[in-house]
Amino acid sequence: MVILETMSPVRGWIQFLVVAFLRLYDKGETTRARRHALVH
Repeated sequence: MVILETMSPVRGWIQFLVVAFLRLYDKGETTRARRHALVH
């Protein structure tokens, strides 16, 4: 992963895409489980 460490802009974009994907996935799948867990 040396290339990702040296190229900070690319690394930033990858992190941004991963976070965005996780947020969109969270809305559909994990949000229910988290709310259910928080209730208990």
